[in-house]
Amino acid sequence: MTIAFVHPHIAFLPEIDAYQIFFSTLGIKTIVVRPEEIKNIDTDIEWHFMGTDFSKKKKAIKIHEYASASTSPFGKEKNIAKKILNVAPDYRLFLNNYVEEQFDFKDEIPHGYRDMGIDDSFLKPLNNVKKEFDFIYVGSMNKERKTYLGPKQHLSLFGPYSNLRGRGSDGGGGKETHCKTCCRSQQCSTNKSKHINEKCKHVRNVNESM
Repeated sequence: MTIAFVHPHIAFLPEIDAYQIFFSTLGIKTIVVRPEEIKNIDTDIEWHFMGTDFSKKKKAIKIHEYASASTSPFGKEKNIAKKILNVAPDYRLFLNNYVEEQFDFKDEIPHGYRDMGIDDSFLKPLNNVKKEFDFIYVGSMNKERKTYLGPKQHLSLFGPYSNLRGRGSDGGGGKETHCKTCCRSQQCSTNKSKHINEKCKHVRNVNESM
């Protein structure tokens, strides 16, 4: 038996490695291909990471796995489009019940859930490894993420952007050094450095953790 994992290689999908390790213990061969390649490959199971799948149904069993719902902008509209336009699979996998509800499929196709996990290697300490970054984004790198969720917007989820510019920076400065969590910009305008260093616990905690 051969399973072909199909995805366009625009997202980091460590679950594929986990699947391959698991199925190898059962003597099942696995390969990883792009959507445009699957039409020329004979396989027993096509396992698509969604996205979209407009490919014609072949004799192979087709699985659609939804690791997440569509992202903004127009996430709800994209969910509806995928629901209408994607070909019908033989089985669907969802990350959880929430993701399933966002698509709200009304057909009788069987489905299940595949929750997240962490490989053992993530729990082992890395000795003598130089740390280069404080945060690493490993999600989708398509053009929508680059424009809608640029570095400033993404890092703002962790703290004031100017304090997360990278290891080796001055850890502050710039026109947005005030903490948006506990103060207003007007309060910080007279003496930003004093406020950041002495009064603002949110920014201080971010700096101390870096």
